[in-house]
Amino acid sequence: MSAHAVAILEGRTPGRTSVPLIIGFIVAGCGLLVGMMIYVLFGGPIPTIVGFVLALPTAAICLGLVLQVDRLEPEPRKILAFVFLYGAGISTVIALVLNSFGEALLFDPRFGARFGGYLTATLGAPLVEETLKGSVFVWLFWRRRREIDGPTDGIIYAAMVGLGFAFVENINYYMSSFLASVEQHNWSVLVGTVLERGVASPLCHPLFTSTTGLGVAYAATHNTGVKRVLAVLGGWLAAMVLHGLWNGSSILGLWGTGAVYLLTIGVIVVLVMVIVRDRRRTVALVRRYIPRYVGTGAVTPHDLPMLGGMAERRHARHFARTHGGMMAMRAMGDYQLAVTELALLHDRAAKRVIGDDEFRARQRDLVALLRATHDAAVGAA
Repeated sequence: MSAHAVAILEGRTPGRTSVPLIIGFIVAGCGLLVGMMIYVLFGGPIPTIVGFVLALPTAAICLGLVLQVDRLEPEPRKILAFVFLYGAGISTVIALVLNSFGEALLFDPRFGARFGGYLTATLGAPLVEETLKGSVFVWLFWRRRREIDGPTDGIIYAAMVGLGFAFVENINYYMSSFLASVEQHNWSVLVGTVLERGVASPLCHPLFTSTTGLGVAYAATHNTGVKRVLAVLGGWLAAMVLHGLWNGSSILGLWGTGAVYLLTIGVIVVLVMVIVRDRRRTVALVRRYIPRYVGTGAVTPHDLPMLGGMAERRHARHFARTHGGMMAMRAMGDYQLAVTELALLHDRAAKRVIGDDEFRARQRDLVALLRATHDAAVGAA
């Protein structure tokens, strides 16, 4: 995808780099560096490296899964990278400090070390961590609201910040388990932690924060003030409740833990259903709005069938690559994405989320991009 096409699809001026985004990367990167230094200081370099190596495969697999879901209307990779780094480098460091101080100053003095630690995990950690992870949506809503076109986008961004948080948190858990295994000469401690966090529950943090993402997605795609506020608050509260139930299930015994585990699986099923439904909605929007552009030079009658589904789009890109090479395939991908963005733009205008002037300016840029990428794809093929 050319830099010019990327800029138009993201709704920014070609050739300009977002200064707030650069600052965000620097701050989040410094936060991650501070977090790693804390781990090395308290755990040692070798245990930290062991924790990093053990946490990396789970993070990579889950990232691949999230990006696989985000195919119909992919979010900007720079924004996804920043959101992941925000979870890894800002949320985790602040949460580590707040949770430690909360346990030492609030819960332990009143309830004792054992029950104080349980209350920190059940009450304090969900409040702190879900608030910090969800805070990235403040920036997204303020600076990149147009990137959130529906519930899938909210889930994707929530999953990315959750995966960043889980990645760094897992390093800490694996580091501590490694030290305990060495001290006890029993590697089952480390193996059990890896199985529990990396195999049995790798999607917990993304899952919890996804409810916040759903609330923010509703707020970003509607213009009813009270309902938007209630949606965000409801999603944030749901994230804390799910997180608290998960952390607190250890006191409920085997049956209680199993019930909470089944609840999380049920939430995953619901999220999958939401994503499937949202994908169908997006395809329906393409079929509703794009035919009106036939005859403008941006869309031809022959293009409509291949824009109406994932399989048809994949076949069109394969055809372009077979007959025109990689350049044609990239142009076809840009064309398909611009079509989707144009349909979603019409949907935002119909809901009166954007004004007429913004709609016409964005429509003009997208139609120009459609003409250019269509000619490039067809001409090369």
